[in-house]
Amino acid sequence: MIPPEVIDQIKQACDIVKLVEQSVPLKRSGSGWKGLCPFHQEKTPSMHVSPQHQRVHCFGCGWRGDAIQWIQEKEGLTWAEAVKSLAHQYNIHIPESDPVKPSIRPKKFAKLAREPQAKVVSGNGNTTLIDRRNASDILNGMLWSVRDRRSPFQHWLKDKSISRESVETLRIQGRIGMRANNQLVFFYPEGAIKVRGSLETSHSCFWAAGNAAAPWLMEDVQHRLDHRTIFLTEGESDAMRLYGMIDPHDETVISMPSASWNPSPEMCYQIGAYRHVCLCFDGDKAGHAATERIAGLMQKHADGCSLYTLEMPDGEDVCSLKLDVLQKLLANQKPLT
Repeated sequence: MIPPEVIDQIKQACDIVKLVEQSVPLKRSGSGWKGLCPFHQEKTPSMHVSPQHQRVHCFGCGWRGDAIQWIQEKEGLTWAEAVKSLAHQYNIHIPESDPVKPSIRPKKFAKLAREPQAKVVSGNGNTTLIDRRNASDILNGMLWSVRDRRSPFQHWLKDKSISRESVETLRIQGRIGMRANNQLVFFYPEGAIKVRGSLETSHSCFWAAGNAAAPWLMEDVQHRLDHRTIFLTEGESDAMRLYGMIDPHDETVISMPSASWNPSPEMCYQIGAYRHVCLCFDGDKAGHAATERIAGLMQKHADGCSLYTLEMPDGEDVCSLKLDVLQKLLANQKPLT
């Protein structure tokens, strides 16, 4: 993990106007600057750069972000790569993270890692190609455009209590996009792509590429092992809601690829390295079964981590709870023995 103080150093050293001018000509406009947005085609400048807030906002396509997000989007980098690029540009040193103490003995892990990983085969074998950039652009337009405020997608976000800011962050990170007809696209590790065919039901999901080999947002688990808490949810929408509530400096969240998913011994080891693992599954029969199953695998293959669960009310899930109720559950997690 890149220390928060390094991020602050980069933001203090960076002049957003000079940074944007490296690739886009700008002209003075009031207290800020404006130029042609590189993220969509336009003839009249609609992108505004604010030196006061150190942010960029395009009123044409809706894109907005700070210096890190600008480099990330412009150069096609991950968030961490963009941070390192700016750190190099401004001669800011990023200290190496301390190695994480394994949650199981190395010899035991070496044996477990050789065992075959559990896989969930794609339901229909669909291999439709999805352009990540196009899916991101479609989602960006629906997320911020005034004319789409009453769209089914906006209603879905409100119904699920998912913040637009969380979706925007995940979009910029390349984790989520959208196709036509309000089909959400989730980009999983190793090129796997999951599509939610309808906002009305999660049963409409199918794999457009790859399969359910690893959880959604699993990349964070692999790169931020110095965090202390990880939340594991039963679906992407639950993960999206929690994503806007967690402390990004100390916590992370991932989502199971399917209700029947069984993490491999190696996956349990990676998740267990967080030491504090909270299972946030639905308050129904399937959710209780998933909690028992995943907890058993974690206790077997990641000995040493502390397991917790949310005492989810019957029939409820992360997205159906009111904010104060969910915050109370998160503050009073139930230990699993």
